[in-house]
Amino acid sequence: EAEICAGELFVGGLQRRRYSNEQLRNAFAKYGEVKDCRIIMDMTRSPPVSRGYGFVSFADPRDNLKAVQGLDGKRLSGRILRVT
Repeated sequence: EAEICAGELFVGGLQRRRYSNEQLRNAFAKYGEVKDCRIIMDMTRSPPVSRGYGFVSFADPRDNLKAVQGLDGKRLSGRILRVT
């Protein structure tokens, strides 16, 4: 049986230019109540762009496992996600 990972999930493989925190939240919301999500931005660019990764946490840590199983290796907006 897979272990439940507590804490934040790392989400890699996000589009660098056209992806928002809201889109990330919506992608993960079907696996549980998203407590927090954020895409890491490159603030040295004008306008700032995504660095291609972010973090998601759920209100119930048991939902982390469901999200990893449901999204790791899957396509989102044409890119393959890495969720760990």
